Amino acid sequence: MADLYKRIEVILSAKFIEQLQHIAKTKKTTLSNLIKTAVKDKYDYSSLEEKLAAIEKLCNTGLNTENIDSTAEKIIKETIH
Repeated sequence: MADLYKRIEVILSAKFIEQLQHIAKTKKTTLSNLIKTAVKDKYDYSSLEEKLAAIEKLCNTGLNTENIDSTAEKIIKETIH
């Protein structure tokens, strides 16, 4: 099933928009994509199945657990997004 998208309007100060535009330019992306990514990263809660798949992938890596927090975060982000 195809994802359905809706347009929303967000009112921000001119100064904040300029800051976001600068960040978008630095990251070589659009302002729209910058905002969509930020909102998704902050509020897109994944399903339990996706979280379990990420944990299983982490368990199967055989990596040293010394840096487990950063490794887990990376694998979860790759699995979920």
